[in-house]
Amino acid sequence: MNTIGKNLKITIFGESHGNGVGAVVDGLPAGIELPHDLIRNDLDRRRPGSKPFVTTRKELDHYEILSGVRNDITNGYPLTVFVKNSDVDDRDANVYADAPRPGHADYPAIIKHHGMADIRGGGESSGRMTVPIVIAGAIAKHLLMKKEIFIYGYTAQIGRVKIPETIPEDLLKKAWSMNPYSVPDAALYEKMVEEVGQFYAQGDSVGGVIECISSRMPVGMGDPFFNSMESVISSYLFSIPGIKGVYFGDGLNTPYIPGSKFNDELYVENDAIRLKTNHNGGINGGLTNGNPLKIGAMVRPPSSIKKNQKTVRLSTKEEVELTLKGRYDPCIVPRMVVVMESMIALSIADLVAGDDL
Repeated sequence: MNTIGKNLKITIFGESHGNGVGAVVDGLPAGIELPHDLIRNDLDRRRPGSKPFVTTRKELDHYEILSGVRNDITNGYPLTVFVKNSDVDDRDANVYADAPRPGHADYPAIIKHHGMADIRGGGESSGRMTVPIVIAGAIAKHLLMKKEIFIYGYTAQIGRVKIPETIPEDLLKKAWSMNPYSVPDAALYEKMVEEVGQFYAQGDSVGGVIECISSRMPVGMGDPFFNSMESVISSYLFSIPGIKGVYFGDGLNTPYIPGSKFNDELYVENDAIRLKTNHNGGINGGLTNGNPLKIGAMVRPPSSIKKNQKTVRLSTKEEVELTLKGRYDPCIVPRMVVVMESMIALSIADLVAGDDL
């Protein structure tokens, strides 16, 4: 399915090396002025831009609004946005159609679609499909900002380089503007660039971890069991190509923390109920507890690498060695920070759209 959401629905369409990519956003209320500055800023964050060690594919990502607005203000009907692909390179598509690339969706897609799958540049499984997600996500962010809900992402780890848990929250919230990798520490940014460079020099790739935090959320959002905050947000995040794990709060450290510490104790401050800690990531029993959300995602190393790899020629069942050509990112973590923000914004906006946007 290419549609997600119940109240605020987004449908994406297109392929990496097709005519273009786009989205239909249904459920937007009338009277919302489109946040073009925010959309453009987020698209630029997703593009390779000046980030070290990225693909040489150059797309300007100029978008066109085809429906759903009048005088740049939403009219209550589905909003359709389209972005034309201008820098495509499908010279090796026929090779990969018979010799699927390891790690890519080539093989299962070819089988599922009876040989008709468009695998050029990854086709519908390509990171190119995150362009319309970022556009829709920027609109969702704009809607949430009106409710004083803000979402900030940052790079928490690339390869062996990891940020410490002691970094202040104010630095985490502005990491996206501090450097091209959205790292909340200048020295660690340099180390992460060096880490990516080492894998790039070896013709290899590397993964990492992205984390996002929100401003303080309203208490009680979510609807257990099967529409809990964790399940809704996770379903959106796992739709992003390359995400292999999602966690909340202390995440993978949770098994090592005793309950006496993991429980976030309540207290009163200025006649308001607060929580002393945030080990649970802002969620208890599938419901927001008033703390900021803290969400992490583990990103796989990109599938396309320059090292020779083994595959099978489908036409002959012969095992062969494949050398990939073309344009690759040795690490997609920096470009995915804004994509993760966008998906979280869309998931939260879908939950609040049933009440009032």
